[in-house]
Amino acid sequence: MPRVYQLQNWYFTPHRLGKEALWDVHGNIFGHPKFPEGIKVHTSAVQSVRVGLEALEVQTRNSVYQCPYSSCKDPDGSFLDAEALFPEPPGEEALQALVTAIYTQRWEQGPPTR
Repeated sequence: MPRVYQLQNWYFTPHRLGKEALWDVHGNIFGHPKFPEGIKVHTSAVQSVRVGLEALEVQTRNSVYQCPYSSCKDPDGSFLDAEALFPEPPGEEALQALVTAIYTQRWEQGPPTR
């Protein structure tokens, strides 16, 4: 059974392995015995994502990461369109919670600066 850790200030990044589109997650990790609390890490390739009402549950080969919507730092939510992450559409209520969290943070941060 994979171990479960929490990522705060998280965001997804895409990369390619040949023709395959892969994603990993970056963030500050908590509850992991090998890392100091809050240190910035990135995961191995994401194998699956479960959309909950308050957090994404991201599965990699060896671990599961809880990614609370309230700490999402993705600037535009573009990962929501990634078929590799979401082969099945998430439930409407869970998706609405995630989208609301992303846009609330955007509103609180103000307009982007260049």
